[in-house]
Amino acid sequence: MGIQHVVASMIKPILPAPVFRSLEMRKARRTSMRFLRHNRAIDLGLQVAERFSYTVRSGPFAGMKYTRAAVASRHATPCLLGTYER
Repeated sequence: MGIQHVVASMIKPILPAPVFRSLEMRKARRTSMRFLRHNRAIDLGLQVAERFSYTVRSGPFAGMKYTRAAVASRHATPCLLGTYER
């Protein structure tokens, strides 16, 4: 059992459930973004976005434009290529 688990188990009964859930979700988001950055998925998404001018190439959302901030905050390559919905 890690220190984070111990702290979470101590804080959970004190905080209201929605607040604790919110903290858990923020931690999960940070962890997933760290994983995507470490595996260079964010860099790949930015390269694809720049090549296609931040525009979805095919699929039901073809022509939709992403912002740089939106691409930098998720694994956007499948969305930009139009294969995410498959």
